[in-house]
Amino acid sequence: EGEEDKEFSRWSEPQTWYNTTYDVRNPINVLEIDVSQSTLARTIYKIVKQVQWAGQIPSSFDDVWIPKWRKVVLDLSTPILGRLVIEGTLLINASTAVDLTATWIEIKGGSLIIALCDRFGNILGPFEGRTSITLVGTNQKLEAIHGSNPRETQELTFGKE
Repeated sequence: EGEEDKEFSRWSEPQTWYNTTYDVRNPINVLEIDVSQSTLARTIYKIVKQVQWAGQIPSSFDDVWIPKWRKVVLDLSTPILGRLVIEGTLLINASTAVDLTATWIEIKGGSLIIALCDRFGNILGPFEGRTSITLVGTNQKLEAIHGSNPRETQELTFGKE
């Protein structure tokens, strides 16, 4: 596991994303047990389907994983991303006007911070910039109940069923 970042890396820098796509801890990769390497005491996994990007930084419809040791500041507007999984920290700082667009976003034990911050992630004040977060995806379970267009949903059900 990587050592936790002390400062934030910029989304626009390719080195921010080194060793994040080819990693068995990446929840977007599809894994299976490697029977040739596993023992009764230890299970070894191998990647069967790996996240692949066309460029050095995430581009249109790429699936993105921010590991728990990584701190990333969004310093440019994203294209429409696929799945964004945040296990580390994603910062939208008030000093930049950026937009985040994804099919869906999962925050799994990580943080999405929208505030005025220094380069270490310390919050200095409230967010006074301009930003938008747009989700363009669908959820198949909800689609089965409410139809493919959520704007045409007749009724919403809250709580457990």
